[in-house]
Amino acid sequence: QVYEDAVDMITTVQDQNGFSGMYPNYARRWDADASQAFVDANGNSDPNGTISRYTNLELPMYHLTGWWDIFTDSQIDTYNHIMNNTSAATQSNQKLVIGPWTHATIGTDAVGDLVFPSNVTDLSLAPDLSNLNDLSAIFESEIVDWLRYLMNYDDNQYLGEPQVKIPESDNWQVVGTDSIRVPAEDYYITYSEFINYITGHGPLNSFPIEYNNTGFTLYVDLAADPSNQAPGSSPVSDPVNPKVDFTEVPNIRYYVPGPVNDGVSQNSNVGNYWAGSPTFPLEAGTAPMTWYLHTNGDFDQIAPSTNETDLSYFHDPDNPVQTVGGGNLIVQTPQNNGVSAGPLNYAHVDNASYTMDRPDVLQFESAPIVDSLSIIGIPTATIYATSDPQSGPAGPTDTDFFVRILDVYPTGEEIFVVEGAVNARARDYTKQLANGIDDMNIPYSNIQAGVAYEYEFKLLPIAYTFGHDHKMKVLISSSNWPRYQSNANVPIEDGEFFRRTPGDGQTYTFNSTVYSPRIAENSIHFSLTQPSQITFPMYDGVTGVGVEEKPLENIEIFVYPNPAKEELTLLTAYTGNFSWSISDLSGKTILNGNDNNKTTQISLKSLSAGIYIIRTQSREGDVAVMKFVKE
Repeated sequence: QVYEDAVDMITTVQDQNGFSGMYPNYARRWDADASQAFVDANGNSDPNGTISRYTNLELPMYHLTGWWDIFTDSQIDTYNHIMNNTSAATQSNQKLVIGPWTHATIGTDAVGDLVFPSNVTDLSLAPDLSNLNDLSAIFESEIVDWLRYLMNYDDNQYLGEPQVKIPESDNWQVVGTDSIRVPAEDYYITYSEFINYITGHGPLNSFPIEYNNTGFTLYVDLAADPSNQAPGSSPVSDPVNPKVDFTEVPNIRYYVPGPVNDGVSQNSNVGNYWAGSPTFPLEAGTAPMTWYLHTNGDFDQIAPSTNETDLSYFHDPDNPVQTVGGGNLIVQTPQNNGVSAGPLNYAHVDNASYTMDRPDVLQFESAPIVDSLSIIGIPTATIYATSDPQSGPAGPTDTDFFVRILDVYPTGEEIFVVEGAVNARARDYTKQLANGIDDMNIPYSNIQAGVAYEYEFKLLPIAYTFGHDHKMKVLISSSNWPRYQSNANVPIEDGEFFRRTPGDGQTYTFNSTVYSPRIAENSIHFSLTQPSQITFPMYDGVTGVGVEEKPLENIEIFVYPNPAKEELTLLTAYTGNFSWSISDLSGKTILNGNDNNKTTQISLKSLSAGIYIIRTQSREGDVAVMKFVKE
């Protein structure tokens, strides 16, 4: 009930300017968004201030999250705000760790329907929060190393290995007919002795106890309680961990999930590794790659060459697509048998009919990926669509669009990767966010029924590698409940929000007309001027091409410039006629030709930005393959 009341508060209560908490310029936004809680020159709260509150956060911080944590984007935003508004000393003491985790599985290898390799717990980046009874594991984690680094190993005030002080007590405790004072004097023990005692693995030696106010102190060995031992736990040594010099640890470390137990030998070393960076999104190492949606269900790097037929579906607010997987904290699965979070398998019989295999979900799928394909950053979607309510007055209306990306395994699993959403009324606001601007005064406005609009919006941050023979699948729908409210497809008054639950019978009054939630036919466009698409931040630093062809041993090819913009020059050692082709990472051929010159110029004007593979074959059958980047 507390949760429901809180959501009611931030969605429906209006401020003095007539805006509900769903609007970016809601006056009380700063209650939950420090980036909008400005201060004055003296550091005091001031709604008219111009100084970021983050300038007050001159503190070391350890930020810990996961790609499927409900707070991922806010954790990254907090880190970036601190890095942009604090001193160099504070910036050097910021650490951000992003693992393949949900909010409730930080530090574990089993997440959603996947079990990642054991390197998830390399360097004890985080304690295994699934077993809080094992305190020794928690004390051996890097989070505690971080505290020791700040408190004990400061270069200006080196204190050495940490100790625990139990201060002398002035209180007398009655024990039968006697009384005791425990401890009778300040008692110092090593860090490891303290941990081992409270976890049942070791005693407290020579513990000072005074009996019956005699002034005489006895030194007693206190045995540990074995019942405090967690199953499988063991005592820790002293020092618990060697000193970690965090100046040598990257500010940001992130895990790149990849194929797990897919039976494909080429994927044995694909993905599933930790990487470091000073920034996120990455400042270098990625290139935007645009993939297009097509009427026939294809998903590739080829923009529509004709005005393809629209695809439509009916969004029923009272029969919404249900949430399966992703960054959820309390949302339950459709069967109410656990939290619906992380990389869940959409193809499972318990999930498919709720969230994917239904007429109000459009599906698009790539060809099998020839090489691995790695995404690191924040994807963006641009969807062109119309909405036509099937009842009530024509004219203004509202709806939502959701994009979800899946990894289709050769073994049949379809694993949730990342998602994004846009409310039609917020289309102008989400577009400027997708382009790196945050003007919270951009208004929300209803759309007109039957009119096509452009919806450009960010998906959530993600690092993920699709393996050889895997496919990318895109799902488009207009609901994803209960993670998101099921849009009623009715126009909304300026500044308001219609909070409802499917089937609750509520109505909404707009411009003196009473509306009931109504079914809408939503159509996605794939034309020359309205090419619905998704742009991924593709990592271009992967090595190896992975194409299953005989490599050229004696004849090499070379391409330049790489990255290239409008033209690519191909150099070969061939002495006669040869063929060349350029394909995207899914293996689909985009350009091809024949030549007999050692230097060949190839126009790239028709290619979108991204990573491509060029393949040559001589008349003798020798094959050479190379990657290049189109800017």
